Amino acid sequence: MIDLSNLQNMFGQVKPDVQKRLEAVLREQTNKTWDDAHCIIVDGFNTLWQYVIRLDPSFPKSARLGENYETQWERVPNKNLLIAALELAQANCREALK
Repeated sequence: MIDLSNLQNMFGQVKPDVQKRLEAVLREQTNKTWDDAHCIIVDGFNTLWQYVIRLDPSFPKSARLGENYETQWERVPNKNLLIAALELAQANCREALK
């Protein structure tokens, strides 16, 4: 499993509850876990979703509101793409600290 402790949001290191949301989407890539994690800021400024799009420009740029007002994604990133996005975010965090 990837070490999530190096990720940063605008206030510093991401908190354990945020790390749990990231762990959930890494463990199981579902619409629900992705919707809960896509908006997490992972490098101080950019979200996990932005990193996924950076690595896969064909990834959906929006979601739709489904029945019962649940967000529906056209697709959810696979584990390899999520790991690559988080590793890139970590590298950018380390670079910013230099």
